[in-house]
Parts: sequence; C-alpha cells; structure tokens
Amino acid sequence: MYLDGKATPGEKALEYEKEQAPDIAKVKYSKTVFEYNGRKQAPEVTVYDKDNDVIAKKYYEIILPSKHYNYGTYTIKVRHKYNGQEFKKEFKIIPKTTEISRLAKSKKTVTIRWKSVASSATGVKLSYALNSGFTKSEKTLTLTRTKTTKILRGLKKGKTYYFRLRTYKKYASGTYYSDWSKVRKIKK
Repeated sequence: MYLDGKATPGEKALEYEKEQAPDIAKVKYSKTVFEYNGRKQAPEVTVYDKDNDVIAKKYYEIILPSKHYNYGTYTIKVRHKYNGQEFKKEFKIIPKTTEISRLAKSKKTVTIRWKSVASSATGVKLSYALNSGFTKSEKTLTLTRTKTTKILRGLKKGKTYYFRLRTYKKYASGTYYSDWSKVRKIKK
C-alpha cells in the first residue's frame, strides 16, 4: 500500500484474483489405494466448481504428509488459497499382492503354489473355504514371506474348495494387508 493509503498495482491484482476465485464444490481423486513401491505416492486430484468446471491450480494448494511412501493411512488435503475451504481424503499404501500360480491334488493332499512375495512384506495369509464368498468353513493360515508352497491334508473328498491369498506387512503403525488374490478352486 502506498503512503497515501491507495493500493499498489500488486495488491490490486491480488484483490482481483481473490474476487475471481471460484468456490470449490467437489474434489475427485484418481485412486485411494496404492501398492508399496518405496517411493512417495498420493492421489492425483481434480477440483471442480459448482458448474462442474475444473478449477485452475492457482486457486488451491495440495497438502501432503512428509512421509507418504511407507505402509500406512495418510490424509491428502485440498485447501482453497483465498476462502479457507478445505477438503480431506484418506489414502492407503498397502503391500503388493501375489497370485496363486498352481493348484494340484493327490489322493490325500491339495498343493497350493504362489508367486514369490516382495522382500518388503512380512508374510502371506492363505484362506480357503467351501464357497466362493468364503463364508462356509473358512480357514486362514499365516505363512512366512519366503514360503511359496503349502500342502493341505484332511480336506473332504468330493467337496470343492476355494482358495485366495494376500500379503501383509507388520509396521510400526499397525499391520497392513494387500488386496486378496483372484480366487482359485479345485474339487477334491
């Protein structure tokens, strides 16, 4: 501001920008679950006004926690630069999942093989049941990260069993699980 109390050209430009800044009506996020890769990850955001038009990035800022590369749940904030509007969304970084590579049966056993698990994971949870929804006689086994095969005994002859697995990571802030693998089935 000048000594005579009049606004400088820069102040006038800022005031004009504030007047032109549209309110945020909604924020869309590219995704909210990421598989661990050791690098910083966060959702991409698109910000809209009440007319569903995209708002220019000069009107808002994105605020992220400093360490959003490890396993955990984080919050991304979108804050309007001029009117204080703030939108928050949680996103997670979880272990990379694995897949069942082979199911085989013999007279007394069923053998499950899966792809090796990333060294950053703690282990694998193997789940099996008598239906694809895993609500009938479900059992879950906890296995070490280095194991890639499990032989099951005592399964009932003539029954169809469904299998899935996921990796997990024990971390300082809790235990984090990958998505479940695709379900595979075999008739004993």
